[in-house]
Amino acid sequence: MFTVITVSFNASDLIANCIQSVNEQDYPNIEHVFIDGGSTDGTVEIIKAQSAKRTYLQSKPDWGIYDAMNIGIARAKGQYIAIINADDRLADPFVLSKVAETFECSDAKIVFGGLQFETSEGKPMEVYVPKAFQKGQSFRKAWQAAHPAMFVRKEAYNEGGVFNTSYAITADLDLQVRFLEVLNFKSARVDKVLAVMRVGGVSGRLNSKFRAVFETVLIFSEQRLFDQGLQFMWNRYKYAPQALIKYLRRRCAKRMR
Repeated sequence: MFTVITVSFNASDLIANCIQSVNEQDYPNIEHVFIDGGSTDGTVEIIKAQSAKRTYLQSKPDWGIYDAMNIGIARAKGQYIAIINADDRLADPFVLSKVAETFECSDAKIVFGGLQFETSEGKPMEVYVPKAFQKGQSFRKAWQAAHPAMFVRKEAYNEGGVFNTSYAITADLDLQVRFLEVLNFKSARVDKVLAVMRVGGVSGRLNSKFRAVFETVLIFSEQRLFDQGLQFMWNRYKYAPQALIKYLRRRCAKRMR
């Protein structure tokens, strides 16, 4: 069985596309678990009306997106788990079948593939397809799988733990460092786009980017991967100062008008 977990909060303008992408999957055995943060904009009503594979729906306040993901993981009954949040969707009706086939043809605990980014208006942007993971090397190059396009065996969560909610922005990076670098879980790569994600969200805000830098330092330090952490930071954030200067110039120019 495949468990798809969807976290939502006041996402009535987006969640129907997410639900439809799961409904249309040709994989025969899917449960769709919804963890909603207490929406008041009709999101819950859309879930109830449109989800053909819904097995569980919780709608009440939680402690943030990673806490909600952990609640979903605890409820999951499937052998394989996907986390496709309200502003994400599966790329085509054959994604889960392809991922399940990849799991079954290997002893991988993690399968990942490409991600198509979209603007907030739904226009296609760049495609990100990470290279195959290499222990000791990939994180030095700022490698990271995109979490909507990363699928995990339930046993991996049982063995390696779930999202560390002390990281508000980068708990998905922490999970990947733990699973792939520290615990050496085997991964497999699918060379195609598996999910679509709209830009924005918590990690897209400027103040969140600064917190992400701080959290990244803590992640690699906690695992005593100091050298990898330094190289990850350099390759991920080396253009951040220039971006900040441009942002401040734009803000100053607006105020002077």
